[in-house]
Amino acid sequence: MSIALFLGRFQPFHNGHFAVVKKALQEHNVLVVAVGSAQEKRTEQNPFSYEERKEMIAAALRAEKLTGWKIVAIPDIPNDEEYVEHVRSIAGAWDVMYSGEDDDTRKLFKAKGEKVIVTGRINGIHATKLRKMMKDGKEWETLVPLAVADLIKTTLQNKPS
Repeated sequence: MSIALFLGRFQPFHNGHFAVVKKALQEHNVLVVAVGSAQEKRTEQNPFSYEERKEMIAAALRAEKLTGWKIVAIPDIPNDEEYVEHVRSIAGAWDVMYSGEDDDTRKLFKAKGEKVIVTGRINGIHATKLRKMMKDGKEWETLVPLAVADLIKTTLQNKPS
């Protein structure tokens, strides 16, 4: 059985992330979606809580009837040298890790001998730009899966901070 790990902050879960998830699920039996900086919420860089991000990801995957995945919370730790083992202690074993453009995280995993597939930025979608569009009241809904847009508009934007 082949297991893949996809680690990201998913602030929010967007179409680029979704494309990586679909590819990983086509190529592996199991995908562990590891939500990094899980303790962060209600900041400019991390507006959504772990629970909200988990809900977004699950809603998108269920809407597409995708199976073979699990979502785990990965809180930050202050020691880069121990980070890969920290992730493994929570996520379990994996055969390959999918990584976007976070050079620091990718370097940590490669330094520990992990196989890393670099996905890069898919369709030019960048979560920082997406968060700014949301904050500025610009059109952002087409950059996220429909289930995520619906969830954010109907539930998450109306929650108190």
